[in-house]
Amino acid sequence: MKPHNGVTHAWKRHRPTALALISLTLLTFLLRYPVGHERGVDSFTLHALAGAIVQTGSMGWLVNPFSYLGFAPFSYPPAVPVSVAAFTELSGLPIEAAILVYTLVLGAAGAWTSFLLGRATFHRNGPALILSFLVSVSGGVVAFTNWNLSSRGTFLVFV
Repeated sequence: MKPHNGVTHAWKRHRPTALALISLTLLTFLLRYPVGHERGVDSFTLHALAGAIVQTGSMGWLVNPFSYLGFAPFSYPPAVPVSVAAFTELSGLPIEAAILVYTLVLGAAGAWTSFLLGRATFHRNGPALILSFLVSVSGGVVAFTNWNLSSRGTFLVFV
């Protein structure tokens, strides 16, 4: 007689949900398949800020404590440019390619975080998967995470 393996039993029980999340992740990649180059005014601004961080190793627009939140004149909140610059440095990719990978991962993370929200709200996988699908294919989320580097996309995904 074969001993009971709790890990195997748990995997069999959650296999449909895991396969659905994997499929949803692949769908988010397909929806964000690049056509052309990055787009959007915010994207080019953040591209330039990330490029300045990579080249100089500093954030010259941070002139006082209000600059960290974007409240000082001519400042911008540094979270997204710093994230892209760090990813560029760590991966060795050019900034434009790093922005593409960043937005692809951001789109997939949107599906995962909305699944977690649905799971915490409904306490069941079915409605959580439906919520995750609806959030992942919604126009606003796709528009702000489709090779369009914007703080709005990061805000939509993580808040």
